[in-house]
Amino acid sequence: MENIRTKIEYTERIVNPLNHRNVLIDRTGVTGYTVNMKKLTFGIVVFLSFTGMIFGQSDTVQKSKKAEPKYICITFDDLPVVRVHDHFDRMVITDELLGALAEFNVKAGGFVIGNNIHDHFDLLEQWLKAGHTLGSHTYSHPDLNDIPVKLYIQDIEKGHEIIEPLLATYKQKNRYFRYPLLHQGDTFTKKDAVEKYLEGNKLINVPVSVDNDEYIYNLQFEKLFETVDSTKMAQLGYEYIEHMIAELEEAEGLAEKVLGRPINHVLLLHANQLNAFFLNDLLQAISDNGYDFISLDKALSDPIYTMEEAYVGHKGLSIIERLVKSDPDLMPAREGK
Repeated sequence: MENIRTKIEYTERIVNPLNHRNVLIDRTGVTGYTVNMKKLTFGIVVFLSFTGMIFGQSDTVQKSKKAEPKYICITFDDLPVVRVHDHFDRMVITDELLGALAEFNVKAGGFVIGNNIHDHFDLLEQWLKAGHTLGSHTYSHPDLNDIPVKLYIQDIEKGHEIIEPLLATYKQKNRYFRYPLLHQGDTFTKKDAVEKYLEGNKLINVPVSVDNDEYIYNLQFEKLFETVDSTKMAQLGYEYIEHMIAELEEAEGLAEKVLGRPINHVLLLHANQLNAFFLNDLLQAISDNGYDFISLDKALSDPIYTMEEAYVGHKGLSIIERLVKSDPDLMPAREGK
């Protein structure tokens, strides 16, 4: 079975026929191989330039920077890597994600699923060594809407315990948590119980302000990746970035409507194949739209992330949407918390 590295090189040759160099791969050690996926991204841009679809020509993606800076934190769910289990392939994806983040001097947040680690703690260490912040995403990624709150809290505990030694080793100051699926309870009892548990155990919930359907693009990309359809991969990458910028602009507008001001945004992404290929271009597009990248701690210093909200329901929503949809009858019950 072909691994990701082999297919990346083959795809790169198809996408960028101007690059005829053969790539030699050294698999003698974890630090011995070189990563070539950025050449694929470059090749996609070259390909798009011939078809008149360069990212910079899009009015949605490419905008002049505004005088007033805007701020955003980049976060990734489902670490170490979602939907890929081979260690070597996971190393390739991790290297690409961290490489793109380093290029734009981004300090990101990552949320780990305990049973998705598969003893690949070395990949999590790479995030911490690079100065990024890690948190728990539970042990088995349960849906709070579907299970008793007691079992959900046990899953939080198990997920936190498995990464705690690593966080302590790297002297990470705070402990963070993100709800799977952004589901925070379909009953007030569930919502209240989990919030009290998190507070009592000094686990900081990390909401998002920019939710999106990025995972759908990844599912489509995985299918194209298997067929090595470079034309459709390039088109999908273009559509993905346009979609993400549109989602960011929508969140900007909603924040202005609800709060009357810009906020420090928190963007939800996943550690997946799609972002291994296109994160560099996505970060460039976000930067071109006037954003400065900030750390998780700085993002959470915005008062929006500690505002009382009382949304109870089945949906996974951004923090802004939760404020809009809060049940006013439940707000007094949250006072004095």
